[in-house]
Amino acid sequence: MHDAAEQIKLLEQENTYLKNKNVGKVESPSNSPKKPKPLSRVYEDDEVSIAVADHIEHLSIQDSPRKRLYLRENSKSFEEPIFDQPKKHDYSQTSGEISTNRNQFDSYDRTHSERNHSERHNVERSNIERNKIDRGQVDQNQKDRNQIERNQNELSERTQIGRNTERNNNFDYESRSGQRSKSSIRFDNFSNNKNDTERLNARIESLENIIYERNAEIRDLTKDKTNLERKMYDYSERVVESEDKIIRERRTMMEENGSLRKRLDNLTPLMAQKESLLQKALAEKDTAESQLVAAKQETHMLHIRFEERSREKQAFSDIEIGRRNEIERLNEKIRELDTENSQIKVVEQNLIDQISSLNRKIKEDELRIKKERSFAERVSDDNNNLIKDNSTLTSQIGKLAMMIEQLEKELSAKKGFEIQEKQFMELRQRELDLRSEIRLLEDKLYTEHEKVSALESKIKQKENDENKIREDKMRIQREFEGLSVLSTNLSSENKTIRDEKLNLEDRIAILEKTIRDKEMAIVKVKEENELLNVRHSEVIEKMRKEIFAQAEKGNEYEALCKRLRELSESASKLHSRENSTIKGLNVISPRVSFENELITRPDPSGSMKDLINYKYEGSTITEMMKNFSEMIRYDNSNDN
Repeated sequence: MHDAAEQIKLLEQENTYLKNKNVGKVESPSNSPKKPKPLSRVYEDDEVSIAVADHIEHLSIQDSPRKRLYLRENSKSFEEPIFDQPKKHDYSQTSGEISTNRNQFDSYDRTHSERNHSERHNVERSNIERNKIDRGQVDQNQKDRNQIERNQNELSERTQIGRNTERNNNFDYESRSGQRSKSSIRFDNFSNNKNDTERLNARIESLENIIYERNAEIRDLTKDKTNLERKMYDYSERVVESEDKIIRERRTMMEENGSLRKRLDNLTPLMAQKESLLQKALAEKDTAESQLVAAKQETHMLHIRFEERSREKQAFSDIEIGRRNEIERLNEKIRELDTENSQIKVVEQNLIDQISSLNRKIKEDELRIKKERSFAERVSDDNNNLIKDNSTLTSQIGKLAMMIEQLEKELSAKKGFEIQEKQFMELRQRELDLRSEIRLLEDKLYTEHEKVSALESKIKQKENDENKIREDKMRIQREFEGLSVLSTNLSSENKTIRDEKLNLEDRIAILEKTIRDKEMAIVKVKEENELLNVRHSEVIEKMRKEIFAQAEKGNEYEALCKRLRELSESASKLHSRENSTIKGLNVISPRVSFENELITRPDPSGSMKDLINYKYEGSTITEMMKNFSEMIRYDNSNDN
């Protein structure tokens, strides 16, 4: 028995090694989509593992394993086992109870062996499926599977041998139960055999624990397998959808290819016309080249004439350059004279400015005098005299201004430089005379300023009053500035509003322009659509003509087909007659009949080819008729 236990250990180690090896090979998922494993298989494995676990618990804990296992099988409950205290073996059982227990244990062994067999079968099936995944390792997996089967068979045989020995021992125990007191040596042998069976049961328990672990691993692998199969199913659906898309695209490409071929057939006459036009253009090109050569010769002659003319122009240009130099020299002299005239004008302008400043001063004095008339009654006579003098001076100044204007006009009219110098000297003398008179007037004004200084003291009082008035004016001015700021703000706001208005007007103009452009584009599109409709109607008329022509051809082909059928029927009749004659001749001379058959055998392949071609052409005609009807429907829908 010890040797059997050691052999069982070795077999179990080999089984675990091979199973681990197979599990490592199964990890890579298969490329081909498979159906997921049904859930009933998983539940069956769970029931087997639960039954095995219950059997192990009863064998390891209870003192009477057969009885406890039978009770657990009958109850079929999956609750926790009841751990009783170990008891001594009761040898007071009757032979009937032992026989019933043996029968019950045999039935359990049968069910357990069937479950083990089904489990082995499931393991084999799973191994087969896993081996199909990796086809490169089929031979190695087959060897491993055979080795597992051999080890399992050996293990089952050895466990069966152990159970048979236990049954024999139990049978011996039954036969000798009445004579226990007389055979103590046999009882010792029975106890030894029982210890061996307990050890075997413990070993079986460990093996069944390992099987339970393996079943758990198998369940996990099946779950992974189902997930992978679902993913593969999804991927396969995606592949099918992509293939459908490719097929549709191919169909569309074939249709486009057909339409392009039709267009190419339509364009071939246009290409011929264009080739004829190209030949005409080449002929025109040759004539144009000959004309171009003649034109080049003419241009060469004209170029020679142009060079001669250019030389003449160069000579004339040299003469003109000399004249231009003289003109520039004269212009420089004129510029010098102009600069001198401008200097004289500047001096005159300075004199006029001085006179105008004096006039301003005189006017200011007049204003002051007018203001102080009420205060200067004593000096009224003097002021009157001064006013008279001023009036005379102003009249003289006006006369001088008129004289100066006349002189300027005369200077502009006259070109002589000497006359201008004389006039300038006369003006200088007059200017000196005027300055002397102005000095006398300034002396008189100085005396009057002294007189006026007395009056200024009185004027200061009025200035104070005027300061108050100025302060009021400043206040009013500040208010006016505030109002001006408000007005500026309002004006700026008005400007912004005007700018926005202008921007909006520009946008409206742009939008109106875009609308006009779109309306023009719509008109163009309508015109193009009308042209396309006209072309479409022309194409439809052409298609109708072609279809009617093809229908006539189809009628001709049908007549030919009927004729060919009649010929084929007549040929078949002749062939049957020849066969009958050949069979009659075979009786006389088989060799001659065979040669005649080879000579006179007809070849009906040509007629069949014609029929096939006619069928194909008939199918194309029907397809064209269908396409034509669809086009007519589409045209009617567009017209509606």
